[in-house]
Amino acid sequence: MSRTTVVIVTGIIIGICLFVHPLAAVHIPTVSEGLLSENGCYAGVYLGGNMGTLGPNNFKNSNLDKHLYETQFLDHPDSFGETVSGGLASIDTGIVSFRASADALNSGSGAKQVIFSRYYLMNFYPDNNYGKIAYTACPGPDVWAEKVIKQGGVPMIALAPYNGHPLSLSDTYPNGKTGSQILTDLTTKLKAVSDRNKDSSGKGATVLIWLAPEFNAYSEVNPESNDNVDSPAKRAFRQWFRDAYTLIHQTGGDNIQVIWAGTVAPTKDARKVYWPGNDNNLQQLPNDSVDWVGMTWYSWSGGPTTLSSIKGFYDFYAKERNHPLIFTETSSDGQGDPVLEESLKISHVTEVYNPGNLASVYPNIKGIIWFNVIKEEGKSGSDPTLVMKNFLVPDGQYLDNGMETPGLIFSGSDPSKTRKMLSLYPDVVMDPYFIPSPGITSPLPTPQYYDRITLSPGWNFVSTPKTLAAGSNTGAIFSNVNMGGHSAFMWDGSLNPPRWVTVLGNTPIKPLYGIWIYSVNDFVVNLTFDTTNPMFIPAPRSLPAGWNTVGFTGMTPVSARNTYLSVQPEWVHSMGFNVLTQEYEPTIFNGDTTESAILYPTRGYWLYMRNPGNLAAIGA
Repeated sequence: MSRTTVVIVTGIIIGICLFVHPLAAVHIPTVSEGLLSENGCYAGVYLGGNMGTLGPNNFKNSNLDKHLYETQFLDHPDSFGETVSGGLASIDTGIVSFRASADALNSGSGAKQVIFSRYYLMNFYPDNNYGKIAYTACPGPDVWAEKVIKQGGVPMIALAPYNGHPLSLSDTYPNGKTGSQILTDLTTKLKAVSDRNKDSSGKGATVLIWLAPEFNAYSEVNPESNDNVDSPAKRAFRQWFRDAYTLIHQTGGDNIQVIWAGTVAPTKDARKVYWPGNDNNLQQLPNDSVDWVGMTWYSWSGGPTTLSSIKGFYDFYAKERNHPLIFTETSSDGQGDPVLEESLKISHVTEVYNPGNLASVYPNIKGIIWFNVIKEEGKSGSDPTLVMKNFLVPDGQYLDNGMETPGLIFSGSDPSKTRKMLSLYPDVVMDPYFIPSPGITSPLPTPQYYDRITLSPGWNFVSTPKTLAAGSNTGAIFSNVNMGGHSAFMWDGSLNPPRWVTVLGNTPIKPLYGIWIYSVNDFVVNLTFDTTNPMFIPAPRSLPAGWNTVGFTGMTPVSARNTYLSVQPEWVHSMGFNVLTQEYEPTIFNGDTTESAILYPTRGYWLYMRNPGNLAAIGA
């Protein structure tokens, strides 16, 4: 974009809609509607565990070594932990950031991310202590599910009932409730969530419950560690699943759909002793008591690496029994070998996300959830040596600099370490066979780490969200940016005539001022904030009538209405700039529905004033 283009802001504004409010809820057809009636497949990801004082998406596990357990894309990286009192606002799904990272590589691929999962233990219901040592009471799974729905996704709750002995709905859990009471409470709340979030045709939002995830790997269900032998524990599990399925649909209705999925299985016989559709004699009952069937599938050297390797399972449980199949977790396991992990993942994505093969041979595969985390675990079943396994979307790498704080997920081929992934995954899901989320348009806001300014190739409109420290508060902070012969500029509407002012090395960089800067490539400008006076609030900025380039203050995204309250009613309209498309975003008008649009830290905005006013900071 040329300098001249930046100046012409009073003419026709070219923009794209970043997101639609409210987003239409996703309704996947129910069994009674014909669950397999849609042509295509849903894609999605597991983006991490979440709750707790150690951070919402990056925490230590319960192993004594206390190593990093998993990571997640963050939507609000300045906020750690989810609280009961925070409700929907405290939920950090990572969905916006993941979609935006996919869109940055292939515009439109973010909308193809539809199903998102999170794990809950009935032992801690409604809290979640999944894998953590320390944790803070958090919103229940119904609150997380509603946040996912409002972000245009389908929530998949992986609900683990394991309690040390064969399962029964009459079991009492540590919170004093029986399994029946827990399921009744959860599904009653989920039905209310579904009913108040409808799709464009008025049908309730879909919620998936992955009931008893990877059941065959748990001693409560499989004490013999033998998938081929029936036993009292397995018979109890089949009855438990049937009872739970009936209860879930009685209280939750048809929009709550139940998934039955263990670990990877090649054939019908590999899972027949766990099949709820079998009676105590392993004879098929009239009802299967499942909506979806599936498995977790990680390709590894010497293991199953092609769809044909699980065709026996697919042919019976999905095709013959007429159920959609979902890979509730999938990635590749290189047993800690980065080169092997990357090679396997690239092959795995190419194999699993093959629309031609899915449509012609495996049309009942309706869901694929990528397990997008890093975790430390035993090298293999026969080798318990702890290794760090990278399950991130290819060829995602993880960088935390030895810190137990959310790190950066980047592409291994990008030396700047600012991009989130290679284009392989975004490219494959762009095929029309993968069903997009309604109401999600591309691109979504670029994810931000608010202690740094992330520059993309081309023009960037930026600001500092807080007062910078002495010695790090001038234009010199941009000295290492390759501007390709351009200069950085600020628009000064108070001059006569109003004009552009070049940002030099000694130009003060202050909150409430927007800066235009050109970058040849991706680049990160780290910000050092002033901590000498934590009570200090930036002084209001005097704005003349007409156009002004302003900065956003504070570390939490806020609506335009609240950002500009101090200049109400004098502000007329405002707009931001989309770095991915090098176009202006839709104009935000004072007094109509567009003023609810969200403004973001580290970004700059044009603001037109009818009369002069004083713009106050909304965060220190």
